[in-house]
Amino acid sequence: MTEAQKIEYLVDLSCRLSDEGQEMESIQTLRNAVSILHALEEKTELMQQLYAANSLKLAKMLSDADRIPEAVAYFQAATDTYNVLGDSDAASTAAKGVLNCVSQLRNRPADRIFLLVAKYERQIAELSITPNMEVDCAKICHHVANILQRRNRYNESATWFLQELDYLSGAEISDEIIFSRAQAHNELGKLNFEYLRDPGLALEHYERAIVLLNTCLETHESASADLEEATAMVTEIRQYLSDRVH
Repeated sequence: MTEAQKIEYLVDLSCRLSDEGQEMESIQTLRNAVSILHALEEKTELMQQLYAANSLKLAKMLSDADRIPEAVAYFQAATDTYNVLGDSDAASTAAKGVLNCVSQLRNRPADRIFLLVAKYERQIAELSITPNMEVDCAKICHHVANILQRRNRYNESATWFLQELDYLSGAEISDEIIFSRAQAHNELGKLNFEYLRDPGLALEHYERAIVLLNTCLETHESASADLEEATAMVTEIRQYLSDRVH
């Protein structure tokens, strides 16, 4: 199947899913098509038109689903591409979508951080269609998780650390990958114990971190300190859980 055939299949599948009321699946399928179009090294005018049209369609679907920060990126992509193509009317329509989304976000200041998150989500979507993308995607997830943690968005941060672990599980095993997994488990332990108030889950993550860190002691200087911290946290959480029982 050629790239053009893949795109045609995904766009058609997205329409069918939407007709069946499966909006989330339809959005993700169209996102995959747009990512393939974006990744093409040489875009003919037809492919540029397809990229612009499907970016605009995806932006409208995301906006309708109240995923405003994500919609902004695709409205902007459509605007830029239509301008390159010289289609001022279509560019104006897409630009109005950008302005409308920005206006909505002014009234939802807590959601503005997700404009930044949406940019990274788009990067991951574009990487996901390339071979051996797991490590790069995992690094983006870790970065976003740290940003969200600093902004006190603890549930969202935990979700991104879990997504990092998911990508790392598909990467070729190495000392660096094992250490990265350990760090993610340590962060999840901290999040679940200190902020999400789930000591049982925190204990599970710290214990997994300890197992992984024990294999990294000779290859990573900071592994020893991380191991000491995780071990101390396991002791503290076990005591905490014991005190609650009694």
